[in-house]
Amino acid sequence: AEEVKKLGVEVKSVKLSYDIGETVKIIDGPLANLTGKVESIDTDNKIVKLTVSMFGRETPAEANLDQIEPVM
Repeated sequence: AEEVKKLGVEVKSVKLSYDIGETVKIIDGPLANLTGKVESIDTDNKIVKLTVSMFGRETPAEANLDQIEPVM
């Protein structure tokens, strides 16, 4: 942690309101308004991998952390 401070790099933690296995809604981008199931979360690259249902098939997709929200 001390080496990181010396480099002038700011470490930010990301607080997510969803977890792996939960259903989320895509709110932005080409897949907006689709819902999907979270398969994995990559906080380093700010990417969520999910499975969405398109045309009656389960399709893998990726979205940025800020492009999805939990389904209540």
